[in-house]
Amino acid sequence: MKEILKTLVETMTLPEDSYLEQDSEILDIFIEELDEIFVELEPLLVQWIEHPDQKDVITDIRRHFHTLKGSGRMVGAKSSGELAWTVEDTLNRIIAGTISLDQNIQQYVQTVFNIYRFKLVQDFKSVQAHHINLKPLVLLGQQLQKEQSLEPALAELLQLSVTLDKEDVITGLEASADDNLEESKAISDEENLVEDQTEDDGLIKETLAIFLEESEDHLATIDQFLLKDRPTNDNYNTLIRALHTLRGSSAMAHVDQVFDASSKVENLFKTLLQEELDSSSDETALLIHYAQFVRDYLHTLKQEGPKQKFDEIFDTFNVAWDSYDFQLEEKQGDTVRPQGLVSQLLELDINDLLDVEFDFEKRARSEFPQYIQTLSKQTELLLQHTHHHATIGMYQYTSLLRSSYQDLLFKPSLLNLDYAFELYQQVHQHFIQLFDTLAAGQRVTLTKVHERILNELSSFTQQNVESVASTDELPAEIVEVTQDQPDTSDISEHTTVNDLSTQFALDKQMIDSNESNRDFDPDLLDIFLEEADELLAGIDADLTTWSSDQQNLNALKNLMRYLHTLKGGSNMIQARHIGLIAHELETIYEKLINQQIQASSSLVNLIRAVQDDIADRIQTIKDHQVDYPSTHVLGLLKGVGASDSSQVSEVSHEQKAEQELILDVQDQELSLNNSEIIIESDEVEALSSDDNSQTTISNTVDVTDFAQQLALDKQLLQSSDSNRNFDPDLLDIFLDEADELLAGIDSDLSLWTADHTNLAALKNLMRYLHTLKGGSNMIQATHMGLIAHELETIYEKLINQQLHASSELIALIRLVQDDIADRVQTIRDQQIDYPSVHVVNLLQQQHQGSVSESVSSTLVQSVEVVDSQPQDHYDATTSLVTETSSLTIEIDGEVAATIEQNAFETSQNADEEVRSLVEETFLEEAEELLEQAQSLLKQWFEQRGNRSLLLQLQRNAHSLKGGARMAQLEAVGVIAYHLENTFEQFGLHHFNSNVYDNLLNTALTWLHDAIFKRQYANFDGLKHSLENIEFVDVSAQLPQKISAKDVFTPEYTMEFVQGDGTEPPSMFGEWESSERIEQNNEMIRVSAEVIEKMIDLSGENAINRSRIEMDLGQLGGTLTEMELAIKRLADQLRRMEGELESQIIARHGGENSRYEDFDPLEMDQYSSLNQLSKSLAESASDLVDFKTTLSEKIRDTEGLLLQQSRIQAEIQESLMRTRLVPFSRLLPRLQRIVRQTASTLNRPTELVVNNTEGELDRSILERLIAPFEHMLRNAIDHGIEDREQRLQANKPETGHIVLNIGRQGTDVVVTFSDDGKGIDVSRIKQKAIQTGLMTKDQKLEQEEILQFIFHPGFSTAAQVTQISGRGVGLDVVQSDIKALGGHVSVDSTLGKGTTFTIRVPTTVAVSDALMVKAGDQQFAFPLAQIDRIVRISPAALEQYFESQDDYFTIDQEKYRLRYLSEFVAGQPIPRLSGMVHSLPVLLVKGAQGQTTALLVDQLIGSRGQIVVKPIGQQFSSIGVIAGATILGDGQVCLILDGQTIARQAQSTHRSKQADDTYTKQRYDERRLIMIVDDSVTVRKVTSRLLERHGYDVVTAKDGVDAIEQLETIKPDLMLLDIEMPRMDGFEVTNLVRHHELHRDLPIIMITSRTGEKHRERALSLGVSQYMGKPFQEETLLENIESLLTVR
Repeated sequence: MKEILKTLVETMTLPEDSYLEQDSEILDIFIEELDEIFVELEPLLVQWIEHPDQKDVITDIRRHFHTLKGSGRMVGAKSSGELAWTVEDTLNRIIAGTISLDQNIQQYVQTVFNIYRFKLVQDFKSVQAHHINLKPLVLLGQQLQKEQSLEPALAELLQLSVTLDKEDVITGLEASADDNLEESKAISDEENLVEDQTEDDGLIKETLAIFLEESEDHLATIDQFLLKDRPTNDNYNTLIRALHTLRGSSAMAHVDQVFDASSKVENLFKTLLQEELDSSSDETALLIHYAQFVRDYLHTLKQEGPKQKFDEIFDTFNVAWDSYDFQLEEKQGDTVRPQGLVSQLLELDINDLLDVEFDFEKRARSEFPQYIQTLSKQTELLLQHTHHHATIGMYQYTSLLRSSYQDLLFKPSLLNLDYAFELYQQVHQHFIQLFDTLAAGQRVTLTKVHERILNELSSFTQQNVESVASTDELPAEIVEVTQDQPDTSDISEHTTVNDLSTQFALDKQMIDSNESNRDFDPDLLDIFLEEADELLAGIDADLTTWSSDQQNLNALKNLMRYLHTLKGGSNMIQARHIGLIAHELETIYEKLINQQIQASSSLVNLIRAVQDDIADRIQTIKDHQVDYPSTHVLGLLKGVGASDSSQVSEVSHEQKAEQELILDVQDQELSLNNSEIIIESDEVEALSSDDNSQTTISNTVDVTDFAQQLALDKQLLQSSDSNRNFDPDLLDIFLDEADELLAGIDSDLSLWTADHTNLAALKNLMRYLHTLKGGSNMIQATHMGLIAHELETIYEKLINQQLHASSELIALIRLVQDDIADRVQTIRDQQIDYPSVHVVNLLQQQHQGSVSESVSSTLVQSVEVVDSQPQDHYDATTSLVTETSSLTIEIDGEVAATIEQNAFETSQNADEEVRSLVEETFLEEAEELLEQAQSLLKQWFEQRGNRSLLLQLQRNAHSLKGGARMAQLEAVGVIAYHLENTFEQFGLHHFNSNVYDNLLNTALTWLHDAIFKRQYANFDGLKHSLENIEFVDVSAQLPQKISAKDVFTPEYTMEFVQGDGTEPPSMFGEWESSERIEQNNEMIRVSAEVIEKMIDLSGENAINRSRIEMDLGQLGGTLTEMELAIKRLADQLRRMEGELESQIIARHGGENSRYEDFDPLEMDQYSSLNQLSKSLAESASDLVDFKTTLSEKIRDTEGLLLQQSRIQAEIQESLMRTRLVPFSRLLPRLQRIVRQTASTLNRPTELVVNNTEGELDRSILERLIAPFEHMLRNAIDHGIEDREQRLQANKPETGHIVLNIGRQGTDVVVTFSDDGKGIDVSRIKQKAIQTGLMTKDQKLEQEEILQFIFHPGFSTAAQVTQISGRGVGLDVVQSDIKALGGHVSVDSTLGKGTTFTIRVPTTVAVSDALMVKAGDQQFAFPLAQIDRIVRISPAALEQYFESQDDYFTIDQEKYRLRYLSEFVAGQPIPRLSGMVHSLPVLLVKGAQGQTTALLVDQLIGSRGQIVVKPIGQQFSSIGVIAGATILGDGQVCLILDGQTIARQAQSTHRSKQADDTYTKQRYDERRLIMIVDDSVTVRKVTSRLLERHGYDVVTAKDGVDAIEQLETIKPDLMLLDIEMPRMDGFEVTNLVRHHELHRDLPIIMITSRTGEKHRERALSLGVSQYMGKPFQEETLLENIESLLTVR
């Protein structure tokens, strides 16, 4: 190494390397990492050198050197790590802006990279010490950081950035032989002393330093987790990673106590994550203790504290850990380990499921269906073991996978498709990945990818494969049943659409009758109407789907569900007429689903008409609050059922008796003679028919008798047997619970009706009814409890196959289910539980008849059947019937005894099966209930004021009590009863103490053990403790640590704080007034006014933020000026110190010199001026520090403002989204209008709607309803022709109205187009002349004539009808659209049709805008309306505006070019003379797709999130103004409407000449004056004076600055000083007078040099006026005015 470099670095030290002793594997990993870094870093350096300002590239380079530093230190390459740190620190300073980037720094970074690549990496590979000295490179980096002048020897090293391109290049840093000798000698001496210890200590210290640095980041992660109220899965995973890294790094750094603590906390939170435990306040407190422990430990490590201090800190954490009583929930006696879930799941017998990814295709093809059944069973087994929060995603995924397997068993043809195996391959891959996620200790949740693949699988497996089969492929029995089904095509073939409309009109005439309902609860009514809108939209969509595909059962089921909900809501608000219609229509859908009737075109028309009638009735309720009778509609719907039943069975009573007799004879022969008989179905038909009737037997059930029986019960409403005495508190609980149960019953009943083999649905129904029965008995509604009990019995027998599902039974169950719902509603409305004698009898007949039916079927199965001749059998049977008309059959006693014995055994077996089934059902239910109770109890511990949680706990305990009693677990029932009572009393007395927390936890644990393990220990003690709870509001809070064992023992006694003796408040009033909080998907109703106010406040907030940003920007500018002032001050101080030193030298040798024998250079001598100058220097340094601090604060504040801006944008967007509703919500109503108007006028018309996906502001959408309805009625009445006329015109018989919805910029554009006869312009003109709207000789364009149809009272109709003819409709359309700020245009072609175009602006509260200037006025232009921006030269623009052309060519495209001031200031010609720079032109996309070019004077910049304010009616006539906003400085800025400007530009010709008067006035008003003076005071004072008098001002601090500005601007006048630095006034004047553009510029020279000599020199150079300082303001203004006037 060069000697000069040795001298420079002789005092520098670098850390000693220890990588030579490092493990070879670790060193190899480090070398591999180096190679990867070189590959990535080389192109980055090339890119950075070409583009130095790309900060993201600098950041990436910095990150790579950070990696080099950290990895190098870890392996012991400490000196190279220090070099990498020097580069990283340099780049950090560049990014922070504390040093400026120059070429030297780029060369330095390249040099260090070359050193690593061609020198250091070879040393690492050969495991030898570095043969070059890195100290000069480190010193070079330090000098670059300090922006010092580089030492020449160091500067030469920068050449290595180019020359060092291979390994054998000499760098000049190589160590000489002497150096190596000295270093080896020194090293050997040190090694002889403390060789081992030094190396170990160095490595440990380095590792410890890295540990200290990284730990701060991990502590920040823990702090962020603690700030979360409800941590998500990602938060948990991030926390665990931080704890894991802390544990690992503390082990490497040998910080054992931190390692122990981190291990404990990591295992704890892994357990919380993988089990169903959520972190509570206890875990949060522990995590806070842990974080504080780590911080204290790190601080002590940095201070190198004594070992005793470390032990004290660790003991503090251990105390916190010991006080935390954490126990994992036991599951079947075994404690679940944190990592035990995966091993538990793998121990299950699910090997086939785990290998499914590889075996599925092969085994599914060769082993179907056994393999699919095996997979289904294994998924069911997996579901039973994934009821954890950690595996909730796996549970959901497995559940859907199991459903798909079951679908494959029912639809094996799906496996014939190759797509099936491709799809299942993806599904199974994601399924196995879920196990990997769980093994990593992370909670398993489903991502969007999982949801997408599962949706695709569900759609594939649920498709109706059988529907593609042809009828000939179906079995013969199915074909027969299909042929025997009734056809509704003859329902009302003679009934046309007009007849249906007449029937509905007859009902509407009764709107004022006494039978109409008008008494509605306003709160319930609002809810009903809102729900009805959603239901009608769903009905309309599914009805359209079913109409086009009548095999779509899903659409029918949806329709049935919608109507059932609508029926319930109607009955809830007492709109019983709508409820009756919905019930009848629901019945028709049910028959269609069960294929009891067939769909026909007349039936579809009837259903659609009735559906429209329902929508009309709901609208009538909304508008007039009237629900009118539905007699005629119900007659039409019942006619469908009547025609069905007449076709189904017309069997007389005699024929029924005959059939019964035949069956009795068959039973007789079977039991007495063991006759070998089979009665074929065709023989039964022959027996049941006579010669005169050919009646087809069907499975259709007539439920009229059942309904009559149910009605008989309701007649007993006021009888003495009715129950009226209900506990109001319990009643509220029961009614809430009943609503949930009825919804579940309805859903599962529909599932079971569609699939009788669905045992899961039956079990759910049985569980629901059991809960309903318990609740009914709890409130003393015994009649309802009896019905629930009998229905529950029927479900039980269906599950045990003791009863077979028939259409009659299903119809009865549905009726009884509806009766239960009616009874619940009666209890809610009238508080009456009326008798249920007839309902119970019907149900008992059903399930009691099942026993004999079962026995009979058993006997039939035991008879050996052989074929006999059908004809002989038929003859014998016929004769037997004839001869035994009065025969009574007697059964032999022995046979009867056998039957009785069999029946007894069957009944006994059935009881055992029922008992086991009930117990199994209870165990499933109990597990769910206990899990839910644990969760609710934890929530109540944290929110003791939430009485809703107590209510849910009470319900939970009540359900557990009922199930336990049904399963005959009396002890469990007793404890559950006491818990139920406890929670009820807690709610009653507002109990909020924690004295019983452990007792409640103990009770739930005891219930779990008693139910699942049959362990009833300590029953008496627990019961005694629960009975002795005193429900006072104990204010004292007990410590958290109470022994559960003490709570268990019966001897345990508790002390209570007694109340003051006052009576607690009644529970009724409290429950009524308290809010019932829904836990999931809570919806609240907020008034539109509140939303509007919140949006306004959000806008005001945005305005205030922009003001703060502007003030902050001004403060930043002030700090920049302050920095310049400080630099000037520092420069002046340096010159002052130089002057002082010169004075000292000059004064040396004087009489008062104290050190005469010293030269001034040998001894500094100070005076008071020296001391003052140094004080000033220190003050200047302080000012620099203040400025730096303020700059940092400004940056922090700007960051906070940026965050606030993002939050503000999210708030604004969320608020705006609450007002948006889909346009599709309006479509059902529009289609209904079209259908009704078309049926009234007998003009078939179809409405076709395109592009309905958009959303609109709700208020705008509501105000558009009336215009749209008028437009549609007008189109059908005046536009669409009659059928005969359309056929004569060769048009389709059905007219079409096409509705198109789209957006153009911020406008919503709606077009109505019909294919009718169009508008006769001549008739419009004639009518306008008659009404005086125009004169005969007046010439108007067709578009102007067509606008007359919007005039009030204007109509060309021959007669006035209920639909049109008064000339009101289109007037309403125009006035409503204008009120919204929009407009309507019409275009028509006679004989072909008419198109109406409605354009409505969407009011956005906040939008992004471009700020532009036109003249001296600033405007905001919405960015959404700008296509792009181009710049055009002044010469090209001037040539265009002087020509007569209307189009201007930009990029080979022609555009209409207009000047913005034409629209906002009436000035169409811009001022282009003297312009030297190009001007911006906005390309604005127009309404019809054309692009308009708009010239503006200046672009000020884009502004995000400007707040749009309405401008009121006064400005509504100015079409180009869309609104206004308030800028940060408080000024009001108008917002332009680009669409309107573009529309005006396209429809008008531009003016070819300017208004000279206006131009002169405008130029006189605003002139630009440049002030050139080196005095800040003069510049500011003069600027204010001129701005007050209406001039625009620019300033220059000296002559050079002035000349630079004159290259970009052209002032009207210049005020110039003479004496200025860099360039004086005479030189400026000379340059201006010789400048091609500014030679005529008026110049007023203002100077303190008032001598004649200076004046003459100025005037000779061409100065216009010469004034002295100080000047008189009036004189200056007069001179300026005179010079500008002359010019």
